[in-house]
Amino acid sequence: MSSTSRAGNLVFGIVASDAGTGSLSVGFNASAHGAVVAVPEPESYAMLLAGLGLMGAVVQRRKKMGAV
Repeated sequence: MSSTSRAGNLVFGIVASDAGTGSLSVGFNASAHGAVVAVPEPESYAMLLAGLGLMGAVVQRRKKMGAV
């Protein structure tokens, strides 16, 4: 009997060898693997907002001066 799961590695098996020897082997192996996801730092958001604000200020100034 053997089973495998796709969410990580889970292996379970029972192996019976020759009936004459009477040996039985049982194995269990489990491990979990996680993925690391990049999460932006608050400083990244602050830099984005500062850049957008600066671009908005430049656009407003150009509108006031009459240059497009």
